[in-house]
Amino acid sequence: MSDETPGQDLPAGFGFRPYRGDEDHGPMAAVRLECVERDRVDARSVVEGLPTAAEIAEASAKLDEPSKNQVLVVRDGSVVGYSTIRWWQERDDTWLYLHRGYLLPEHRNQGIGSAMLCWAEERIRQLVEKHGTARTAVIGANAMISEQDATALLLAAGYRRVFSLVELELG
Repeated sequence: MSDETPGQDLPAGFGFRPYRGDEDHGPMAAVRLECVERDRVDARSVVEGLPTAAEIAEASAKLDEPSKNQVLVVRDGSVVGYSTIRWWQERDDTWLYLHRGYLLPEHRNQGIGSAMLCWAEERIRQLVEKHGTARTAVIGANAMISEQDATALLLAAGYRRVFSLVELELG
């Protein structure tokens, strides 16, 4: 665990570590697959579907400094969750810093999701300071309505719903 990857708020036996590249794509995809049933993920969704390791690799390659803007949660050397941060400038010149986390269902409700959320918010604070976007920056997170654990965590942390998206399928 490095100074840039805090983990002191994690339960004993869990740790944060930076994203390492190719070796992580399979375990990250496995975490997503293990979350499907609990979070009722629609694998056909073009917004929040079920990415393959190759798709995770592609998305990770597009991140600025992926080893600093993705963190993995490990237990006994195995990846049990991860968080990713990305950002962009909206049409109204607001900078949106978006974080998204995934955690295996059997490790939820133990404070790990809260620690992941704290990591993401602290990293975003560092990015806002570095980018000089403090006057026009907002922090956002995504959770599908079916992701009850993530939704509850975000709402309890003071996040509020500001955007909804409905996907329709033409049968």
